[in-house]
Amino acid sequence: MSAVSVGVDEFQRLFEEKDKRGFFGILLHNPKYSCNIGCIMRSAAIFRASFVATIGERYKRQRQDTTHTAQHLPVWNFNSLKHFMECMPVNCDLCAVEKVETAKCISNFVHPPRCVYFFGSEDGSIPEADYKVSRYKIKLP
Repeated sequence: MSAVSVGVDEFQRLFEEKDKRGFFGILLHNPKYSCNIGCIMRSAAIFRASFVATIGERYKRQRQDTTHTAQHLPVWNFNSLKHFMECMPVNCDLCAVEKVETAKCISNFVHPPRCVYFFGSEDGSIPEADYKVSRYKIKLP
């Protein structure tokens, strides 16, 4: 598999389009490692996510966030998906991201204008009941 080369102009165009309408957030179910939380936080800031949320708190909080992401976008922790959905933005779709054969490949997925991408833990997956609640189901290659 060869890498896809994207120039600076293409990234600029994508960011400009993102600013025109909609938003997206990232939701992590029961994350295990603080270093992965840090990576998600930095990625969320780079890709201009509107927020990051977690369900459960198995990881130790990082003592220092070198990018200070939490100062620039909201970060929340919830006890359950039900609790998160009570606070989820209006008219926002939940999109489960799992390695499941029946899920649609992300390369063929038309992203909704208002969406929360929901990821399972590093050593598990999204609980089946929570997966079923998600409006969209996609998988990464």
